Amino acid sequence: MAGKGCGKFIDENGEEYTPIDKPEDLPEAHQRRYAEIVDELRAKVLAMYGRSRHGGFKIHGVPSSLLDEVDLMTPSQQRTDAIREEIHRITAHGLIR
Repeated sequence: MAGKGCGKFIDENGEEYTPIDKPEDLPEAHQRRYAEIVDELRAKVLAMYGRSRHGGFKIHGVPSSLLDEVDLMTPSQQRTDAIREEIHRITAHGLIR
């Protein structure tokens, strides 16, 4: 597709057309299908996330870490403790295997 002029494009057959920018410009049947697809996508995306015990969000299937809830940019006792715990966990996991 090569662009031509003000919003006009040329398709594979050499015919000029104007692309649809908004779902409202689609035919009614296509608007319904678009709405179905958006609803399915919304459900899938929302199903990927859940609430953590601390009220934050987490992604299902991704193991949580003590470092997830700690600001690593500023030195603090909480950061030091979380890093220490994570190192112990990784070391123990390596020794068990």
